[in-house]
Amino acid sequence: MTETVATKKYPLLLANERIGRLDFFLCILINIAISIIDIVSHIPNISESTYTIINGFVGIFQFYFILVQIIKRLHDSNLNRVYVLIWLTPLVATVVLAVTTQNESVSLLILIPSIFMLYLLFKKGYEHINKYGLPPANILATAVTYTEIPTKTEKTIQKKTTNSLMKQSSI
Repeated sequence: MTETVATKKYPLLLANERIGRLDFFLCILINIAISIIDIVSHIPNISESTYTIINGFVGIFQFYFILVQIIKRLHDSNLNRVYVLIWLTPLVATVVLAVTTQNESVSLLILIPSIFMLYLLFKKGYEHINKYGLPPANILATAVTYTEIPTKTEKTIQKKTTNSLMKQSSI
């Protein structure tokens, strides 16, 4: 009565699972590629305000995308998503200080999120099942892994059997 479930690739835009180091690196490369394409591809036949709006939406998407990937790496390290504040707080502070003051030393604050990203990139993930799910399979993996997951009724039967065996052995 065990269900065989194929381990599938989880959507890149949901932060409820885990992501491995290689996948995280590929997501960073995707984000960098989107940035380069966004900078290089100024469409000549649209107005500056339309380009600014498009650029704003691309920026919001990139921010959300990398935020989700950081949360997934934290989950793979068996850490709560609250630790994303280590990355987010200095980033927000840098933007606020850059807008309010024209101080050049503000750029030193950006080192903290960069170091945190490097930490997540090189930190080995938790190898076993944790509260965020199964260990991640790499995007580049070609084989589908099958995992035996007991059904709820099977778990209940196992629990009742264990309890009745314990009662019999105590008699």
